[in-house]
Amino acid sequence: MPRGVPSGVVEPGVTVSFGDASRDVTVEREATATWERRVVERGPNGTVQDVSVDRAVTSDEATDRYRVRVSVTGTYAPRDDAPDGPTATFGAADRDVAGPDLADTPAAARAELNVETAGDVDRMARDAVERGDERRSTVVYGDRSGADLDRIAADISTLSERVRDLETEASMADAAVGESTPYGDLAAAVRDRRDALRDAPRRYDGAVDRGRVAARVAYLDAVIGELESASDDRKAASNGVLDRVNDAFGGPPVGEVIASREAARDPGTYAVGDEGPAGAVTFAPEGSPGYLPRTAVDGERVEGVYGTTTRPLAARNVNYATLPYSDVSGGIADRILGTDDTVRLGVAGRSLLAADEALAAADDDDLRADRNALAGRVDASLGRVDDALQGRLAKRTDLSREQRNAVVESVASEYDSLGDRAVAVGDGEYPNRVASEAARVGSLSRAERLGLAAHLRVETRKAAGRDAVRVPARFVDATTTASRTIRRDRVESKIESRARKAVASVPDERVPKPVRSVGAGLPVAPVPGYWVATVNAWNVQVRGEYPRFALRANVGTPDRPFEYVREADEVSVDVNGESVALGATEPVAFETRTVVVVAVPAGPPGVGDVDGTREETSGGWPCPGSLSASPGEGDECTEH
Repeated sequence: MPRGVPSGVVEPGVTVSFGDASRDVTVEREATATWERRVVERGPNGTVQDVSVDRAVTSDEATDRYRVRVSVTGTYAPRDDAPDGPTATFGAADRDVAGPDLADTPAAARAELNVETAGDVDRMARDAVERGDERRSTVVYGDRSGADLDRIAADISTLSERVRDLETEASMADAAVGESTPYGDLAAAVRDRRDALRDAPRRYDGAVDRGRVAARVAYLDAVIGELESASDDRKAASNGVLDRVNDAFGGPPVGEVIASREAARDPGTYAVGDEGPAGAVTFAPEGSPGYLPRTAVDGERVEGVYGTTTRPLAARNVNYATLPYSDVSGGIADRILGTDDTVRLGVAGRSLLAADEALAAADDDDLRADRNALAGRVDASLGRVDDALQGRLAKRTDLSREQRNAVVESVASEYDSLGDRAVAVGDGEYPNRVASEAARVGSLSRAERLGLAAHLRVETRKAAGRDAVRVPARFVDATTTASRTIRRDRVESKIESRARKAVASVPDERVPKPVRSVGAGLPVAPVPGYWVATVNAWNVQVRGEYPRFALRANVGTPDRPFEYVREADEVSVDVNGESVALGATEPVAFETRTVVVVAVPAGPPGVGDVDGTREETSGGWPCPGSLSASPGEGDECTEH
């Protein structure tokens, strides 16, 4: 009967022998024939007068001999995405392999094809003689030991550390206006290094070694896909921040403001009349003082200020986000954390926790009613998540229905409240705990537990994103608003702390760098995503005047070039020795405003004010100019 295991190196698609056997089949044939002759005698008139019968029997024998060969062959046909290459398998690997490494496949194939025993071979030989060539086929898989799986899991863990250390440069100026693409850049960096990170050898040291590389390929492809998906989410989040800034402050889009900043850095010179008969005339502006300070200056230092003191510049700025996720930032958090009319389960859970804390501080019937309505929605959503996890457990484990129910119920009972449990679903802790409990009940190996946890995290994230699981925003809004109304000073900071954690807390297994708490400003991140940068914005208004402003040109007389001067003064002419007032000139004054957006890398302290002060003004606001002037009521400079 066929026996043996091939050895050496095998290429994908190459057929190797799993053993053969031969049989001599003899077929003996014997043929017997009976011969009969009948003689009929008839008279003159045709009547039968006599009948005689002669009989004879003959026989013959023949013997046919056949040589039947029964061969069992196997073709190495890996179905993974690892690069094809020779594999030293069937026990030929250089390193010690804990499992059979395909050495068990020949016996498994012979058993599947019913050529395992001598009797099986005899029957197949007879069938071949009777019916012609006999062909059978099947697919068998080599067994993997727990140690082999642990080896692959450990290798992926090491690879993940290397991937976490990949970095790309991002401009904070680009991040401030939503032009930075950190996730897309990281995806490109991983894709560019994919071959090096995959690190496929020229010859695989066993089928397990190829499986290790295939797991690397799957991991890298998953990381690239996740980063590309996060890139789309980041764009939506950044657009949400910029839209809210524009809505809050008005004016041109932030991107246009920042793009135009270079044009105002240097006044330069200006030429006109290039095609005139005398050539171009070049003008150069010159203000006094050349740099307008917000502090007071006197005539000894500045031309055009005669015996008085003036403050040339006054400014006012309004900070967009003075505390993390406070004031207008609440609108941004809603826009980022929710989509249209629903929010994710983790966000609803944090709102539920904030409501519980508010009720602990001061009872309120309206808040309790809103809280109970939200709790009902959260409870129903958690039930759907549990159903999804139990379905995945059924596919990935051998646990019975009762055991699966017990696993999920046991983990759910570990949380103190619905809010805590919903938050755990949002940040990935819940599926990890379910995987650990299932591994304990089902006696799973470490590699099986890690694999199960990954599947459960994916299933949880898919379930949490379904419309049936997401919580309508109106329940969250009502609860959050009521909570803030009761104890604003005490409770608001807790609610906003939890809103901040909605983008600052994601499982370590999926985040290149752990996210920390936010300082000042707003984190720009997809949800439930990765914190890339903190941004803040200021609406800056500036009012100023030049005590003296001159415009010079390269024309005029040799001793006196052209110069136009504008300064505060009375204008008069002498008529017959009498001074006649014509009027008064006012200094060149201006008023402008802009939106300043600043982005800094993720992590404390962030950027912006943290004392809750949103509006700041310099001395002299809103009326720059001479300190001796006293603007009256209704003066334009007092309107702001």
